[in-house]
Amino acid sequence: MQEKYVVCEGSLPRLEASVVPCSIKHTREVKGLGNYWMVEKNADGTLESYLRGRKLKGKELHLNGYKGYLLQKENNEDKIDDNVNVNYSAIGEIETFQNFGHERIPDANDSTNKIQEWLKVSSIIHE
Repeated sequence: MQEKYVVCEGSLPRLEASVVPCSIKHTREVKGLGNYWMVEKNADGTLESYLRGRKLKGKELHLNGYKGYLLQKENNEDKIDDNVNVNYSAIGEIETFQNFGHERIPDANDSTNKIQEWLKVSSIIHE
């Protein structure tokens, strides 16, 4: 199976992205999310929020000059064959994102935090 990622030239909306430690089986836009998802920034720069009554602590990760894109899988429900191409389209652009853990800030070994390590390696390779 091949996957194709499409990023259209032109302006994409700037979006906010948060990585939360849970599985949400809903992938569409949620209207009025601002009423339920509120993130507080503490004096030390850490973030705090609550999801379904559980306290989440996190930090903001910067892409350091790289562009991040939020992708949406194109609807291919009628295709059953595993060898069919899967296409994704960019729906928004991010410069930073928030990474949360349950009642603690994710540590350096957290897989999402490793994105910043990859960015460092990438910048060294491409110098």
